[in-house]
Amino acid sequence: MINVYIKEHQFKHDLFELIRAFFPNRDINFVEDMDRISKYKILIESSLVSNFSGSCAITRIYNNGELIKENKEDIGKTYLGGVYDENR
Repeated sequence: MINVYIKEHQFKHDLFELIRAFFPNRDINFVEDMDRISKYKILIESSLVSNFSGSCAITRIYNNGELIKENKEDIGKTYLGGVYDENR
């Protein structure tokens, strides 16, 4: 089973479909409590961070509570949630 925690965005369906494309035979579970990451064998954390300098997407992968991979992607000006913000 692959567990997914979403922070600061609501792209649940998009993440589900993306993960399912790479792991078609795995169960995907969205979790609400990030405080207990060690209870999950595999946990993917997906975060969207916006501030005055722009936006970035952060993905972290944990195995038994231990961070094994982190990726940060600057998304700058972007189209999120149906609204394009020229100032992002």
